[in-house]
Amino acid sequence: MLMIGKNYKDLILARLAKVYLIVIFLFFNIIRFCIQELIPYKYKAEKRIRSNSFYPSFAKLIPDFDVIIKCQGCSAFRKKTVSGLCSLCSFYISAGWWDCLLNKNYTPSSEKNILDLKELIKLATKKIFGFDHLREGQLEAIEAYLNGKDTLVSIKTGGGKTLCYVICALIFEGITIVISPLKALIEDQKRELIQLGIPCASIYANTIQGRSEQEKIFEEIALGFTKILFITPKKLCLNREFQNFISNMYDKAKVRFVIDEAHCILNYSNFRESWKNLGILKKNWSTVPIMLLTATCTYKDAQDIRTSLEIQSTNFAMIRGSSFERKEITIEVYKRRDNRENFSNDLINLIKNHENGRIIIYCATQSGCDDLFATLQPLLPDKSLGVYHGGIGDEQRQIIISHWKDGKIQIMIGTNAFGMGVNSSDVYLVIHCVAPLNMSE
Repeated sequence: MLMIGKNYKDLILARLAKVYLIVIFLFFNIIRFCIQELIPYKYKAEKRIRSNSFYPSFAKLIPDFDVIIKCQGCSAFRKKTVSGLCSLCSFYISAGWWDCLLNKNYTPSSEKNILDLKELIKLATKKIFGFDHLREGQLEAIEAYLNGKDTLVSIKTGGGKTLCYVICALIFEGITIVISPLKALIEDQKRELIQLGIPCASIYANTIQGRSEQEKIFEEIALGFTKILFITPKKLCLNREFQNFISNMYDKAKVRFVIDEAHCILNYSNFRESWKNLGILKKNWSTVPIMLLTATCTYKDAQDIRTSLEIQSTNFAMIRGSSFERKEITIEVYKRRDNRENFSNDLINLIKNHENGRIIIYCATQSGCDDLFATLQPLLPDKSLGVYHGGIGDEQRQIIISHWKDGKIQIMIGTNAFGMGVNSSDVYLVIHCVAPLNMSE
C-alpha cells in the first residue's frame, strides 16, 4: 500500500510538473509572438481596415461605440468635424501628415501644410485639448523633450503635466512608453485620454489581459496608430521580451519614455522595488530622452532622481512652475489624542463640518486603514466609505477606484498609494492621521 501511494503521488507530481511547463511555455510563447513580430499584425490590421471591420482595443471605453458616427479617417473615434474626422485625424490633416490616417482612401480637401515645431505644438493644443494658449512651463517642457533633452517637469497638481507628454507623443513619430506606479492610475489616465480621442493602451501580464486584447494592441502599435503605451515599472524591468520589443523600436528611433509620479523613484519602498531599477532605461537605451513628471519635487530631489537614472547633467532640463502656492488650500494642524474614542470623535467632527464634497483620510499603514475603516463605518451610517491600499487585490482596487470616480464613495481611507494622478475636483477635506514623513508625501 505504501508503494502504491508513493507511486501515485509521484505520478500526480509528474503530471502537475508537465502541466506547469506547458503553461510556462505557452505564456512566454504568447509574449514573444505578441511583441517581436509586429509585421504580421500590421497586415492583419490593414486587412480589417480595408474591410471596414477595424475594432480598436479601447472600444469598450467609448460610450455607444457600436452606434456612434465614426471618424472617416480612423473608424476608431466619434466624428467631431464637418469633414467627418475626429480631433486626432483633423490634427493630422492640418499638420500635413496625411499618411497618419488609417483610411488611406480618405481624400483631404485642403493642401498639405509644412509647419515648424512651435506651430505644430500650438495646433495640437487647439485641436486635441481645445486650448488657445499653453500654461506656464508647458511650452518649454514640450520643446526641450522633443529636442532630445531629458526633461523633468515639476508643476503643481492641475497645472497640465499630462498635456506636456501627450502633445509630445502626438508629434513624435514612434511610440511613447509611460511608466506609471499603479494599475489603477494607468486605467484612470487611459480612460481620460481615450475620451479626448487619443489612441493609447496599457500592457500587463497575460494573466490579466487576454491574448486577443494584446493582439489588438500590437496591431495598433504596428500601424503607428497607438501613440501612448502605459506600463508599470515591474513590466519594464522583469519582462525580457518586452525589453526586446523596446530594443527593436530603439533601433528604428521610434521609442521615447515618460516616468509619471517620478518622485516614487526616491521613495520606492512605499511602492515597488522595480522603481529603484529604472536605471535600465539609460543603460539599455542611452539616447532615448526621458520626461519625468511630478508635482512634488525640490531641487535636491530632482538632482537625486537624475543621478538615480544615470542622466547626464549636460542633457538635463528642469522645468518648474514659478509658484506652488495654493491659496485655495487651508492647512490646519491638530494634536492627535491618544484615546481612540476621542480621536474618532475628533475625526467625526471634522467630517461633519465638511458635508459638501468628498473626503480623503490618509493613514501610514495598511492595517491602520483597515482599523479606521472598521471604526468609522458604524459611526457614519449615512456615508459611503471605502478603503484603498497595496494589500488589496488588483481587481478589487480597480473596482474601488471606479466607485470613487463614479461618486459612489464619499469618504476614502487609504495609504499614500491612493490619490496619485486621480483627478477629483470635489475633494474638500484631506486628513492625515499621521504627519507625512517628508514633503513629497
